[in-house]
Amino acid sequence: MKFNKNPENIKNMFNLISEKYDFVNNLMSLGTQYKIKKDCVKRLGIKSMDNILDLCCGTGDFCE
Repeated sequence: MKFNKNPENIKNMFNLISEKYDFVNNLMSLGTQYKIKKDCVKRLGIKSMDNILDLCCGTGDFCE
């Protein structure tokens, strides 16, 4: 399968899937990706009012 890597096409593709990306990702991973993120926060010992900077947060689905 050949993909058109034109930047405008890539932008349009991500705009089409962006609203459902986190839902589909969680569904396809059977919830594993969410559990991994939750476990990471637990292991880091992050508390409720701690300030954290996540430079690679992806869609930000785990930011609160």
